[in-house]
Amino acid sequence: MKPKLSTIFALILILAGGLPAASGMGSDETVPMIQSGWIEGTRPVETEASEGGKIMTVDTWWRTAGNSETVPGTHFLGTIDNKALEIRVNNQRAFRLEPNYSAPNVIGGYSGNSIASGKCGSTISGGGVQYGVNAINDNYSTIGGGKGNSTDSIYATVSGGWVNIAGGYGASVGGGSSNSADARYCVVSGGYDNEADSNYASIGGGYHNLANGQYARVDGGRNNTADSQYCFVGAGYSNLASDRYATIGGGYDNSAEADYTFIGGGYINKARGNYAVASGGRFSYADGDYSVVAGGNGNDAVGNYSVVCGGFSNEATGGYSTIGGGYSCEASGIHATVPGGNDNEANGYSSFAAGYKARANHSGSFVWADYQNGEEIASTGNDQFIVRAEGGVWFGTHSSPSWPTGSFIATSTGAYLSSGGTWTNASDRNLKEGFQPVDQDDILEKVAELPITSWNYKSENNSVKHIGPVAQDFHAAFGVGTDDKSISTIDADGVALVAIQALYKELKEKDAEIAELTARLEALEASQNK
Repeated sequence: MKPKLSTIFALILILAGGLPAASGMGSDETVPMIQSGWIEGTRPVETEASEGGKIMTVDTWWRTAGNSETVPGTHFLGTIDNKALEIRVNNQRAFRLEPNYSAPNVIGGYSGNSIASGKCGSTISGGGVQYGVNAINDNYSTIGGGKGNSTDSIYATVSGGWVNIAGGYGASVGGGSSNSADARYCVVSGGYDNEADSNYASIGGGYHNLANGQYARVDGGRNNTADSQYCFVGAGYSNLASDRYATIGGGYDNSAEADYTFIGGGYINKARGNYAVASGGRFSYADGDYSVVAGGNGNDAVGNYSVVCGGFSNEATGGYSTIGGGYSCEASGIHATVPGGNDNEANGYSSFAAGYKARANHSGSFVWADYQNGEEIASTGNDQFIVRAEGGVWFGTHSSPSWPTGSFIATSTGAYLSSGGTWTNASDRNLKEGFQPVDQDDILEKVAELPITSWNYKSENNSVKHIGPVAQDFHAAFGVGTDDKSISTIDADGVALVAIQALYKELKEKDAEIAELTARLEALEASQNK
């Protein structure tokens, strides 16, 4: 008859140092004897022992179906000396308990798995192979399984995987292959060939990533490096966060090289000024402190606090300068702005250039250029407002611009500056109301009394002279216009026309009077000649 499982288990216990008694099992001196006829759940009969002449009693055995009335701390399975206890399967060690001065070590899995001599409280749950044993080299460490894994410091953990190393105090490797966590409390969750080399650093997974700064983090991806304190790389390929608090979300071959920098993603982008941001795009460089490149291709924000929103090959070199987008634009002046367009330059302080080949070269200059055969248009002095628009300029209060024939600057009011250089007032009858006749003689008399002098504007050079009334006198005399600070050209023209009509009427009257006198004179002369 083959021995039962209970027999095998009891033999293991005997070899380990004795079979402890259950409740009512008899004296400690009784030597147990296993017989092949014992069956789980039955009680053995008394028999003569083959060793030592002892008699086995009915109570000196453990039932494989369970025991009752045991006392914790008194009844137990195990050894009472300082020898290790092993459990085998197919005559190969599957489980080993090693005593020591404190907590025992637990070793499961392959027979070659080991815990260094003199270490305590460590556990190898399983795994291991002939050429890939699991090994623990310090106290209170854990290997969950896998093969070729090792821990080299206290409280370290490798949960599983293949050829992983937890070498730092309290370090942890979750799984994967060829990963290492070599500093205090650092973590590699998984992946392949990842390395967390600084205290509190962590890697989520991926391939060949490195977290080499305290509290640094790489979530995943490939060949990414978080190389300074508190820096972060989310994913992507060959990204480098090399200074404190730097962040890269993903992308390829991006580098955040100064404190508190941020790169969202994209390709070969660099944030090299403190607090600089390169959100994405390609070949975007945020080189100034607090500078921003939002995206695009080949853009560079060099000046401190400068911004390039997008486009291609744009460069904001002035402090606080801004480029909205476009192609090959430059904002080199402090506070300069280029909203977009092609080949525009805002080089002056607080200057503005837009359109095509606009050059705002002076402080406060504004240059807006249309497209005309690739020609540049540039400011010639400070605080200029320059607009080149071959098709005309329109200002208005509604959304339907129109240009009267021959106009250059048109307005929604109907008034415009002609392409010939004359100002044309809106005077359509349909735009007017409240028509009243005027006293021509009264207006002529007031015109005659209106002071008219020569003068110059204070804003002009005093050599530039003008002739005309002042608005206060004009308004007091005729009561037209919106106030007494200005004279509308249409009002001045109207007063002049009325005065001319009055003079014309007087002239006609004088002509009639002269004609009558001439006739009378001719009649008188004729009568005298008879």
